[in-house]
Amino acid sequence: MAEGARTPSVEEPEDELLPPLSVALGALEGRLALVTGAASGIGRATAELVVGAGGRLLGVDRDREGLARLRDELGAAVM
Repeated sequence: MAEGARTPSVEEPEDELLPPLSVALGALEGRLALVTGAASGIGRATAELVVGAGGRLLGVDRDREGLARLRDELGAAVM
């Protein structure tokens, strides 16, 4: 690393052209998202972001119990 250079923090975006995450997520209001693997991991995190951003969710997963928990916690449609 060059002298005087600093490592960017997580809060500091590398690209100033990208909109803040909250603005990008606001575009989901009133929209429907299909999320596969919605019962756990990245799929669950995505499902939570969609619902948190005002979107409607259709969650799909082989884990029926996990989907039931997701439905109970988020009030989302799941299969």
